[in-house]
Amino acid sequence: MKKLKTLFILLLLVALVPLGALAARGLEATYPTFGGITVTEDTTFPEYLNYIYYFIIGMTGVAALIILLWGGVLWLAAAGSPNQINKSKEKIIGGLSGIAIILGAHLILTTINPQIFGVGSVEPILPNNGYCLRGDEFRWVNDDQCPEGWNESDEGNCSFIDGTVGEKCCQASASDRIYCYDKNISTFAPIGFVPKEVNFRESFITIRSVVVFSAEDYQGTPEEIYNTVPYGEEIIEGTWKSLGISNVQSSYLVRIAPGIRVFPSNNCEYDFSDLPRSLPSQTLTRVHTSLGEYAERVASIQKSVRNLQGEYEYWGGVFFSNEGLQGNCGIIFGDGDRRHCFVPGAQQIGQIPGGLSKKNVYSAHIFRREISNQINGKITFYPLINYQEVTAVGYESEGYTVSAGDIISRNNNNSIWTMNLDYGGGRSAWDQENILSVKIDGRFLVVLNSEPDFTGRCMVLAGDKPSLIGSYILGDDLEENKVRSIAIIPLK
Repeated sequence: MKKLKTLFILLLLVALVPLGALAARGLEATYPTFGGITVTEDTTFPEYLNYIYYFIIGMTGVAALIILLWGGVLWLAAAGSPNQINKSKEKIIGGLSGIAIILGAHLILTTINPQIFGVGSVEPILPNNGYCLRGDEFRWVNDDQCPEGWNESDEGNCSFIDGTVGEKCCQASASDRIYCYDKNISTFAPIGFVPKEVNFRESFITIRSVVVFSAEDYQGTPEEIYNTVPYGEEIIEGTWKSLGISNVQSSYLVRIAPGIRVFPSNNCEYDFSDLPRSLPSQTLTRVHTSLGEYAERVASIQKSVRNLQGEYEYWGGVFFSNEGLQGNCGIIFGDGDRRHCFVPGAQQIGQIPGGLSKKNVYSAHIFRREISNQINGKITFYPLINYQEVTAVGYESEGYTVSAGDIISRNNNNSIWTMNLDYGGGRSAWDQENILSVKIDGRFLVVLNSEPDFTGRCMVLAGDKPSLIGSYILGDDLEENKVRSIAIIPLK
């Protein structure tokens, strides 16, 4: 074992010494080729690491083979001596173990990533979802001949931004150079790759498109390529789509996810002018007490009604003008059309704008609606805290109950159950002086507001509320502050 450690260290030193020489001056010797890599003055650091790997693999394999043969010779010369035979067996087992370790390590690494030791490999790693780009690749070399499979280029495409120069510009065939991604790319690697076509690797249900840009960091001229190709186990030649931009430098993957999508631009369109500081959209699927960087920047809102199985879902949201689900609010519950774009503050089908104006959205309560007739339960609004009834001379109130049947009759794609309470004569239409507690039986979201038509302070209840006294909507002044508008939304 000690001898093997010494041998490994010596091999590593032999491989690393040329690295310092390359950094100091040009090559003074010709190095053998290992793993298809020949060391030149233009050899990059990753390529040199691969060269070292293949050098060590090769030399270690040779050493293991020598040890194996040595053990065989000793066995033949043992002349029946048990001691000599055992020693020869140890060497044979050691040689076989060394070869097994080398082959096993290479198998594991290449299984994890088939391209990990394949500098210049053209076989793409196909992600389960994402997109692949195909195009030309250019490279400078300090040699009279271009590498095998590359042609000399006279198009002047080797003026790379990193300042790389050389004696000859070589070009690989566009049909061979494929790189696949499953995320946004702010700068393409390797330098010198010029994408010309795109192919998607996932059903159009979940990936809408990819936007390519003529400059790094999602700047310059954009072009959006839409995905209409179902997912497959291999790239089909006829499904490649041509890119109109001749010099793509970055790309942005547009995914379709169930939920509510907010845009910092009008008409629910992607606006990349603010990248890379912020994304052009964000999909919301839960309660957000703060929208963070999107606060004051929500200019339009869109439902995404298909889930990953392609089934329709009905999403909605209560959007607030302050953080912490407070302030004025607007309710968006959709109209069954994913393409419909909502603008805060504008009265549209499937929207109760309330007091919410454009670009003042700070927080949101996102929900998934139930629009079928399979709704059970009720909501009861009480005039006293802790769900108590009022019994007095000339005045009795048991609270007002909204049944599942009442809700179903007004619950569809374009409508939800709403009510304004005008408190004529000091009492509401429900013959109550105030609403001080709410009991929710079933899966419902209740939205309360201090003014008619949801133009005042807004509050969302997802469960029982034994007391509204001191709450954001009522405070402690029960004479001045009352619940004047209500919405009830069945939840999935």
